[in-house]
Amino acid sequence: MKKKLIKVYAIEIITTGLFLIIPIIMVGYDRTAAIFAENVDRIIVGLYVCLGVSSTLWVAYLTLYSGEFGKYLKYKNCQAIYSCALLYVNLTIIITAIAINFVLIINNDHYTILILYLSIYSIINFISMFWNAFNLWELFSAFRLEYDRVKKKNEISDREKN
Repeated sequence: MKKKLIKVYAIEIITTGLFLIIPIIMVGYDRTAAIFAENVDRIIVGLYVCLGVSSTLWVAYLTLYSGEFGKYLKYKNCQAIYSCALLYVNLTIIITAIAINFVLIINNDHYTILILYLSIYSIINFISMFWNAFNLWELFSAFRLEYDRVKKKNEISDREKN
């Protein structure tokens, strides 16, 4: 499982690099930086929207985790994976937003490429968060089926005893 996680995070880093290099090759660094600077307000708003969605999803996960589903995730040995993955998205978005605001305050164009990289990386993490949520939903569905089956079996057993 750890090898798979390392592979997934490596793919995200490489994909981010490709999404950064392609516009630089096509239109040049100066034009890419200018387009980013022209749209930085929209990017920040988009990041905060992404942060709201990912935070909501993380809180929903914590709510589910606090019940029987949390025990099921511990049994499946995947509670830490989903918790970290959902929290990681929030942290990357927060770090990116802080970095963008910091660079805007110091007004230094040398950090533009780093900020652009972080922005792309945050968006890719946000998108991959939905894959994690889908996988988590599948686990929750499997849990509900098993939970309902055991509950029904116990109810029948209790009726037969009476």
